[in-house]
Amino acid sequence: MRRSYANGMDWVAAGLGAECAATPGGSNHFLLLLTPAGRVEPEAVRALLGSIPEAVRALLHGRWVRAWHLAPYWKPGPPAPVAFSCVASSDWLRAARIYADEPLPLRAALAVRVIDGGGEWRIAFKFSHRLFDGGGAELFLKALFTGDETLWSVFPGCKEPGLNRWGELFGSGTRVNRALRALSAEPISELPNPEGESAGVRFRVAELDAEQIKAKIGQHAGPFMFGTAAAALIARAFDLWRRERFSPGRVFFPMSIDMRLPGDPEPNMWFNQWSCLPLWWEPGEVAPERAWWIAECRRRMLEAMGAGLPKDFRDANLLMRILPVGLEGKLAASRFRGGAGSAMFSLIPASSVPAAWEGREFRNLVHLPVMPPRPALGIFCNVFADRLNLVLSWRGGLFRPEEADGLLRLIRRELQWEE
Repeated sequence: MRRSYANGMDWVAAGLGAECAATPGGSNHFLLLLTPAGRVEPEAVRALLGSIPEAVRALLHGRWVRAWHLAPYWKPGPPAPVAFSCVASSDWLRAARIYADEPLPLRAALAVRVIDGGGEWRIAFKFSHRLFDGGGAELFLKALFTGDETLWSVFPGCKEPGLNRWGELFGSGTRVNRALRALSAEPISELPNPEGESAGVRFRVAELDAEQIKAKIGQHAGPFMFGTAAAALIARAFDLWRRERFSPGRVFFPMSIDMRLPGDPEPNMWFNQWSCLPLWWEPGEVAPERAWWIAECRRRMLEAMGAGLPKDFRDANLLMRILPVGLEGKLAASRFRGGAGSAMFSLIPASSVPAAWEGREFRNLVHLPVMPPRPALGIFCNVFADRLNLVLSWRGGLFRPEEADGLLRLIRRELQWEE
């Protein structure tokens, strides 16, 4: 059987998992929360999980091992059933938080819980970042709900160890180091976490009208600007909110982007197909106008894309696979004086998940990432049907819940283009 080798971002995800070891959840994972219309029969969900092919279940219970040349590859495990549970709770977000703080079963990359809200039901899928990113998890659900065998059969991971590209990889490493040196030349503005690595996760969620926001952005920023303008407006809100809370310094706002090609007839659901697009600004350079933020965000994104930084981040981390898991994260954090940025940001502008299952409509799908201890705060958006879901994820102890509510209000105001 051909081996599935780790790409560079897989090793980053594994390192983040090591950093999460002391948290209540114990690993680097995330939730996808589906809201079906009407009642959910737990036994129907259990039967659906039982339909997952044996080879896929073996992948879901695998682990990283090293070949003789030290390149890590994914070794499938036993084809065990997917862990399933059902709870009753009138507070779905609290139930989701509790589930997020529970460890996955040993070596499992997926677990599922049905939440009975007393009339409103939700299905929580807990995915491990060892095997999935957000886009891949959506493709997994598409395969699960549609039975599309072509999605299951796409080869997982890299077919080659990537040990014959040293010149290319070292070139990427040189460019990434140059970018990181420039970013870390000044202290990064951060919010100290007094509870450190042992804090549980916290969430805030808002459902917004996606079409209304797209129309507003199109009116003020022009066509094809939704992703760029949304990132800029969220950055503007974050900058206003952080000024009285964060340490002084340069604001580093790393943005994760999906590297899958749009329209790919065989998109890969497996492993980490994302990379990093760094956004940053100096507090003294910002202007209050939204137009400035959008123009600057667009310019910096185009510069980073033109320089090939997202690809370089993936390739440079191939060089780090020789290190023990987690060490590369500590090396990167040491460059930023112990942190990893001011806050993470991600936007999934369209969904792969079908609108219905067995005739039952899905009303919404929310991504609930679980932040690692550094930077411990993330702002995430995903679009499903007519909703734009805005999610704050942070580690307890960073700030009070009412402060999170204040940040959420600021972001809503910006996205809805209110004065």
